[in-house]
Amino acid sequence: MKKIYITIVLSLLPLLMFAQGENDNWYFGNYAGVRFTGTTTTLLDSQRASGFASGTVSDNSGNLLFYTDGSQIRNRAHQVMENGLGINNGTAWQVSFVKHPTNPKQYYVFTSNFPGGIVSYSLIDMSLGALGTNGEPLGKVVDGVKNITLFDDLGGSYSSFGVTVVPHADGKSVWVCFPRDIKMYSYLVNASGLNTYPVVSNMNITPPTSYYNAKVSSSPTISSSFSNYISLNVWAGIYNESKVMSFNNATGKITNDYLLSIVSLTPTTTEFNKDASILYVGMNGSGNIYAIDMLSSSTSLVYNQIYNNPNLECYAIQRNKYNDIYINYRDRDYLSKIYNPDVYGGSSVMLNAINLQGRTTTESLPPLLITADNPCPDSYTLTVPETYVDHTYQASNTITTHTNYIVEQDQNIRMKAGNYILLLPNTQVRYSGTFLAKIEDCPSTIRQARKTDQKISLTLDLTKDAKADLLDIYPNPATDMLYIKSNSKIKNIEVYDISGKKINSTWSDNKVDVKSIPSGAYIINIQTENGKITKKFIKK
Repeated sequence: MKKIYITIVLSLLPLLMFAQGENDNWYFGNYAGVRFTGTTTTLLDSQRASGFASGTVSDNSGNLLFYTDGSQIRNRAHQVMENGLGINNGTAWQVSFVKHPTNPKQYYVFTSNFPGGIVSYSLIDMSLGALGTNGEPLGKVVDGVKNITLFDDLGGSYSSFGVTVVPHADGKSVWVCFPRDIKMYSYLVNASGLNTYPVVSNMNITPPTSYYNAKVSSSPTISSSFSNYISLNVWAGIYNESKVMSFNNATGKITNDYLLSIVSLTPTTTEFNKDASILYVGMNGSGNIYAIDMLSSSTSLVYNQIYNNPNLECYAIQRNKYNDIYINYRDRDYLSKIYNPDVYGGSSVMLNAINLQGRTTTESLPPLLITADNPCPDSYTLTVPETYVDHTYQASNTITTHTNYIVEQDQNIRMKAGNYILLLPNTQVRYSGTFLAKIEDCPSTIRQARKTDQKISLTLDLTKDAKADLLDIYPNPATDMLYIKSNSKIKNIEVYDISGKKINSTWSDNKVDVKSIPSGAYIINIQTENGKITKKFIKK
């Protein structure tokens, strides 16, 4: 007797999950690649040789579609995509992809450039191009929609050193943001496509007179008097100043609610954790990594140093689909990783987290593909036999099947909807097919931040933090006592386990008694008169 089991599950709490696999793959550096699908896999098939910019897009199931170094686009067969040479005339510093909100086969490619170039976009259509080994098209950069100039509000072309994408407040559209001097140009991509007339806002900053590299990035959405942070990192040589500004995703404008200035002797790069409660700052000249507590920093900054290594150059920090944060130290055969990125005071750096197996890093890591703040469409109506082998449909409202919807044997299909799932006559789930129907809201990671009319303006001066780098702990591993060598006066010491739980410990005269602590790995936060430093030690 054939048996088919259909399970209906009610879930009252939204879950953080990734039903879609567009961000499963990273291609970057010199022939380097990584795949994130539960377990992390090093990829060895990249044909990317170098380049400043990085970008990778996969389909909903995590199958590679294309990747770029900012000058050429390669398809899933690792060949140059049809019409994919000469993107932005080969001068891109940063690249962002945007999936067309109503045409899932089309992707916009936005590129920033070196001084003297112009901001432009191209359009990829995955329904075009030669057929691959699976019989599906390999994609093509659309004729007539390649390197199209984007104009400012006065109709002039301009150059920009960075580009980032922010979900719109409507949950369906996105903003594509380019900084230029003191202004931010925000272009709306909605159901109708790209609106090439920008929304313009003042960034309230003094632009650098010259620079040799830069990056702009956005935070996850928060619930506050503004919706997102925009981080602007400018590498200008002997004096470098990064900015973190507030952004309103309903208007597309920079606001005056929040401004953080980060001053340093060497360039910096930044990344937010999953809910923008912590900002991580990497130092290009020293390899140092700092963590800033964004929730607690209202009248003064709360921050600490979680790693330092004068022999490394931090060129990029990037969050992946699982909200893990990876560090790109230039010209290395590994990626580093921030452990416990959501626990302020409990995070640390693992240097060799992913071995790239002989491939090496360069200047950047691929940004996340952002479609909209709401990752779910309103509804699905399915009427033809299922083509996915393993897939999750998730809708904010309903899913309906009828006519000739069939789940065949050995297919694994999950459906999740916020309101209802309706299986009408002629819906079939055949023997050995697996089907799960579940009532569940779309996932949300929006942080409920403090709501206040207070305008916040803060400065982090890392030029004065150089003294704090002269600190060491020994022996490591430790058995009874852990000694601290510092050129600055120590004001407080805290010890945490690797999960972020605070451990009871006693200290005096620059030494910590660890003999009663169980064996394992620990984080020690050392507060000196120059700031807070975080280091990792092993208790034997």
